[in-house]
Amino acid sequence: MIGLDGKSFIEATFNFKHRPGQYIIDEIHRVTDEILTDTSLQLLLTWVPGHMGLNGNEQADGEAKKAARGDTGGTQLLPLFLRGRTLPASVSALKQQFHASLIERWEKDFTKSRRLQRFSAYEPRGVRSHFIHLTDKLSRRQTSILVQLHTGHVPLNSHLYRISRSETPNCPNCELSGHTAKETV
Repeated sequence: MIGLDGKSFIEATFNFKHRPGQYIIDEIHRVTDEILTDTSLQLLLTWVPGHMGLNGNEQADGEAKKAARGDTGGTQLLPLFLRGRTLPASVSALKQQFHASLIERWEKDFTKSRRLQRFSAYEPRGVRSHFIHLTDKLSRRQTSILVQLHTGHVPLNSHLYRISRSETPNCPNCELSGHTAKETV
């Protein structure tokens, strides 16, 4: 019988769905199957309350905390299958890290952009705070149109003239009525 104070670990040993660190659970299954087929032993994993004065529990918690901080005593204490190899990275953690770096890079680039000044006239609190909350239910196309309207990069003559796609920046309806005014948002 092995007493463990982590219910999540016990549950993970019975769950074969792929998750981060699954290679460790798979190795535990392999080793226990190997041991149990060679003997008449039975294995029971049971939950015990943590920090209740059980021998080894406090020591195991201390070692786990050291490992989480990276303060390990070298590879000689690791199980054989973990020695001499780089541990695989968590796909979930890599995705989170990539997403965070992408947002950070986008924010840095956007703050240098001329569009931010135009956009800030409509959203003074910034893009991330209020605007994202307002547009989270919109489709990508709708959000794109809204950003185009905010930044002035919309297919109206004022913008089209600026990028040499229109002969005049003026509003065609105003010209019909004898006035001249730029066609802007």
